[in-house]
Amino acid sequence: MIKYEFYLGTDTKGRLDEADAIKLAYRLAAESFPYGHSIREEDGRWMGEDGPVEELTVVVSWIAESSLISSGKADQVATTFAKAYKDGAYQEAVLIEKQSINAFTV
Repeated sequence: MIKYEFYLGTDTKGRLDEADAIKLAYRLAAESFPYGHSIREEDGRWMGEDGPVEELTVVVSWIAESSLISSGKADQVATTFAKAYKDGAYQEAVLIEKQSINAFTV
């Protein structure tokens, strides 16, 4: 199994309201990962030129379906989602974390 986490910043340099960036993240996640995903909101921070910068970050977690992994299309789905958010929310970058995991359901 492969788990992807996407870190989506919400500071659009005034092009979108923060609420609209959050709605975009939720909508794109539902469209891109219709068989399931999780979303949480966190405080993102980094050091800018003038000191610490804080930004609400939407984190989307997705465990790729086995059919996408075996066909080699999981990375493509992940990249398509990240690019759609990056372009739609005017982001410089979207971080994608990819992990091989062992998981099961009960």
